[in-house]
Amino acid sequence: MSETTKSDKIRQLSQEQMNAIEHLLQGKSDRAVSEAAGVSRQTVWEWRNRDPLFIAELN
Repeated sequence: MSETTKSDKIRQLSQEQMNAIEHLLQGKSDRAVSEAAGVSRQTVWEWRNRDPLFIAELN
């Protein structure tokens, strides 16, 4: 897992990311989350696996 960088500490999650987290916590699939958040399934995957702030908030 990558470390949080200085820019990550300043950056905030987007509304789409917050919506995605809400749906992921409900146990929905990446496909269902992507449709609800208005982004691609690949974007949800990238957030879940490569975005340190998203990962931290999700955990």
